[in-house]
Formats: sequence, structure tokens, C-alpha cells
Amino acid sequence: PANANNVVLLISDNQSWFDVGCYGNTVVRTPNLDALASGGVRFRQAFATTASCGPSRAVIYTGLLTHSNGQYAHPHREHNQELRPEVSTVFAMLKGNGYQTGLVGKDHIRPIEKYPIDFKPKGSSRDVVWMAEQAERFFTQSSASPFFLVMSFGDPHPTSIDGAGWGTHKQLSGYTPLQYKPSEIRPPPYLPDNAEVREGLAGYYQQISRMDFGVGELLKALNNSGRADDTLVIFISDHGTSEPGAMGTHYEPGVRVPMIVRRPGLTHPGSVNEALVTFSDLTPTILDW
Repeated sequence: PANANNVVLLISDNQSWFDVGCYGNTVVRTPNLDALASGGVRFRQAFATTASCGPSRAVIYTGLLTHSNGQYAHPHREHNQELRPEVSTVFAMLKGNGYQTGLVGKDHIRPIEKYPIDFKPKGSSRDVVWMAEQAERFFTQSSASPFFLVMSFGDPHPTSIDGAGWGTHKQLSGYTPLQYKPSEIRPPPYLPDNAEVREGLAGYYQQISRMDFGVGELLKALNNSGRADDTLVIFISDHGTSEPGAMGTHYEPGVRVPMIVRRPGLTHPGSVNEALVTFSDLTPTILDW
């Protein structure tokens, strides 16, 4: 295990690329993602290939574009979409090579038999404290094997279709939500600057900060496990925010995403990479690592 190349993939849910402190947003507070970027590489030209949760994750987990992997929409309810029979996933490929696999949080995957996941606890993908506790359990259980763990956060996906639709409404033991004043929000240029938009963005930022706290707790658990020096850490969002002109569109706010990668032994930590990268690059990169 000391020489194993482990992987932790962190995925936020519905977050545009500019809504992270290290990407230039001066209002939202993301100290843990900023610290990850300062110790890794921040990609400025990273893109989801489709701006919808289920099909975007199918690309992430297969390395194949949508027309090749076959999942054009969500796997649940009336959408009823899944991978083609001949398609394999990164979970299956790593599991076949002796890896312990884990997924904590949101899945949005189908068919489940193509995702051989050893560790998949049931719980809320918005309870970032619980998620970090589960990661700690996974690291302990995987102490004799290389591992691949996906931490799939439910934030900052909207919490409601009513009113502002965002915000941390449930109190979590071990976490105090940050408060954002709508008056300090500056809406992006593709949205109108009015009270309703500012209120929504204040709740959206609040959820981003909760997710960021979960990232920090996960990284603490990884460090405590003694495996951080052998582990590739990748942070992405699955696509852009749920505002008009973003999610569900191929305009830039819908498909341009944050991507931060940290590997042990970087020569130039804190660097910025301008290469054009997409989610179809993730599975082959993980397999190369």
C-alpha cells in the first residue's frame, strides 16, 4: 500500500467555474479548495461535455463522450437512461486491478452492475460531516489495498423549486453555516441584478462554502490515514450552476467548470494550467496514474 497510486475524486453538484475563491470570486469563501489549488494545479479551461448531472457523470466515469457511452439523460424516473452494454467504467477497471472502490454521496449511475463499488454507505450527500466520517471508515477498511474513492457532494445543487431555492436549511452537527448578505453579491453578467437573484446566489454561495468545509474534512481524514503522499486528488463540479443560461445549456456558464488536481511531489505547486481539458480526459488520466 505504501507504493500504491490511490485516487480521491471530489465532485460538487451544479457549480460554475468562477464560483470558487481561487478562480477569482471575491465573495464566496472556499478556503479548503483554495488551499488544494495552492498545493496543486488549477485548470482554467476545463469543460464538462454535457451540462446535466447524469450524463455528465457517465462521461466522467467512462472516459467516453455521450454518443459513445449511451447515457443521454438521467438514470432515474421517466428518463430511464443507462450505459450501453459494451461500456465499462473506471470503477470496474480499477476493481479488476486490485483496487478497493468507494462512492460516498450522490451517485446518479446506471446500471449498477457496471459500477462495482465496495463501499457505498447510505446517507445525505448534503451532510458533509457524515461524508467525511464515511471516508475515514473507507480509508481504514482499505489500508491493505490501493483505493479509488469518489466523494460526490449534493451541494450546491438547489434545495427547492420554491422561492430562492438555495441555502443550508438543515443544521449539521459539527458545522456552522456561513452567512452571505444579498447586498454583497454581484450577479454574473448573464443574470439580472435584482433582489431575487441576489437572494438565490447568497444561498448558493452558502452551499458552496458548506461543500468546501466537507472538502477540508475529507483532506484531514486522508492525511490522518497516512495515504496522502500516495494519492492523486481531483476536484471538479459536474457542470455549471442551475441558473438560466447555465445548467442544461452549452453556453460557457453551463459547461465550464472548476478543476483542481493535486498529486504528490509536484515541482511547481500552485501553478495554473491553460490547457483545454474535458471530462472525457478524467478516466484515462486516472488509469495512467
